[in-house]
Order: sequence, then C-alpha cells, then structure tokens
Amino acid sequence: MERKVISILCISDTHLASPFPFGVPRDLPHIDVLIHSGDLTMLGTVPEYHEVLDMLATIPSDLKLEWLARTTERLQHWESRNGVPKWKGRLGHEYWREAEAVWFGPESRAVKEGVTMLKEGRHEFRLSNGALLKVFASPYQPEFCDWAFAYGRNEDRFNSPGYSLSDAVNIATSPADRISGSESHGRAPVGDIDIMMTHGPPYGRLDLTSRGQKVGCPHILASVAQIRPRVHCFGHIHEGWGVEHVRWSDERIPTAIPSENTTQSFTNAWDAVDGTQAIERVVVEAERNILAPGPVHVDLIDRPGRPTRSGASTTLVNAAIMDVSYMPINLPILLWMDIGT
Repeated sequence: MERKVISILCISDTHLASPFPFGVPRDLPHIDVLIHSGDLTMLGTVPEYHEVLDMLATIPSDLKLEWLARTTERLQHWESRNGVPKWKGRLGHEYWREAEAVWFGPESRAVKEGVTMLKEGRHEFRLSNGALLKVFASPYQPEFCDWAFAYGRNEDRFNSPGYSLSDAVNIATSPADRISGSESHGRAPVGDIDIMMTHGPPYGRLDLTSRGQKVGCPHILASVAQIRPRVHCFGHIHEGWGVEHVRWSDERIPTAIPSENTTQSFTNAWDAVDGTQAIERVVVEAERNILAPGPVHVDLIDRPGRPTRSGASTTLVNAAIMDVSYMPINLPILLWMDIGT
C-alpha cells in the first residue's frame, strides 16, 4: 500500500480566541487537516458561532473537522434534565433552529467555510493527495458542573459491550472499536484508526490539573489501549497541553483486556508506568516569533528504528490553546504523519 505524508494541525479549547493571536504566520506550511477538539465558544450563542467561523476561515486547510451536538437534541436534554425556562416554548425552539442553521445543512455557514461537523463515531476522508484518513470522534466527557456532552464517571461510551472495565456501565452507541455498519461483535482491527478525537483526555495522560489531580477518563484510556490509534487528539484540561508518545511494544504498558480489570486496578497499573521509557514526553524546540508564533512541529513519520505505524504506538496530543486563566498562550500542534491510500 502506498503511503502519503500529511499535515494535521491540532487545536482545542480556543473559547473564541484564535490559535494564532498575532495572525496566521506567512510561512505556515500547507495544512491537509485541521482538527478542533471542542470548546469553541464561551456560552454557545449564535453570535459566538459566527465569531468562531470567522476564526476558522482564517486558517487555510483542505479539511476542517469539528463537532457540535444537534441543538434540538441539546434542547431536549436541557428541558428534561433541568427544565431551564429560557429554552422552553416557541422562542426557545426558534433560537435553536437559528443555531442549527449556522452549522448543519447544505446552506449552512459551516459548509460554506469548509467545516465538516462530525457525529460521534467512525469516519473516513479521502484527502487531496489520495491518502485515506480514518477518524473516530466523540465530543462526550465525564460529567462536570452540568456541562454539555456529559456522561457519568462510571459510564463507558467508547468500548463495545463486553470490552469495558469490569465495574463500568456500558452506554456505547457508536464505540471506537466497532466497524461502521457492523453488529456489536464486529470489532475493528488494532491500529485501524489514524486519528481519535475526544474533548477530554484519557486518565493519567496530559490530564494533570493545577491542583495535581488526574482527571482524565479511564474508559477513554481503555479504548486507546485496545484500538491503539496513531494519534489521539483532545483538550479540556488547559494545563495539560503537550504531546506524549506511548510505545505499545513495551511490556510495562498495561494492555490486558480491560474487562479483566476494575477501574481502580487499571488506573493503578497505568500510574506505575509514569516516568518510565514506555511513555515519552515529546519535547520539541519551537522558535517563537513574537509577532506571529507558529505551531509546534511533531514528526510522526514511520521510520526504521522509530516505529510510529498503526498499532505500534500512539501519540497523545493535548492541544488546548488556553491556559488556566483563559489566555491563548499555548501553541497549536502541527503533526506530520504518513498514512495509507
């Protein structure tokens, strides 16, 4: 199979800011794919949606991937869970329809700006150079302050039934390990996904808060350990910005079937590999131009002696642009990787 090198710009948690606050660098390389892993806005209003699309339009990319729940689904969720009066009645429904029209449908502004809105599940994209990009996307995160796309911390929506941690409640409708159109037992081969997109991080990986707490999701970690995507892009934890490289060949990495583990035993096993050579914190030198800081470049092209091919390793990318004070000081992360055609 012929392989093509592609460029993927990863950003997340922009909260109305640009990942290039001083303007898009004039020497920015060609971007094949732009990935945004959530938290586009502050409040999610229609004017904010247009502000976000103004920003995304400034970044030249052949394919721009993002998610946003169907707003009618969010309306039903809020009415059933909270009964928020603001969104009830005719005026509320009209507002939601106006919001949906920004993002969905052939005449939406998102389509006009070249933004592809992803539903939860697996997707394939044929790029302009002939490469076939395989993506799994999910906007959901463990419940916190009644924010959007929430699931219970004991709930697993990323793995097929029978492959969750033993004490998890499986609620998956479009798990990462299921082949599109298959029954629940039709699992994808290891390494079949090029890019996994979630909003929140996996447990213990680039998820450390300023208070020293690991707040990532163990069920996402279990999914990553099973499907072994080439790259996992996320954000949510602003202070977790960075890149890590997991080598699955290292015998210290916990890769046993998660169903044989409780959540506690699984996370304890992963805690034990922190600081070992099994997980490499990728340190890259980035020259910062004070007028237009460019992205951090990360080379993931598979080479002899440094396998990054599917199933051999996973690169974890926390691409949160904001710091904990909501200042856009974290640089975008530009990945270079080879994928099949």
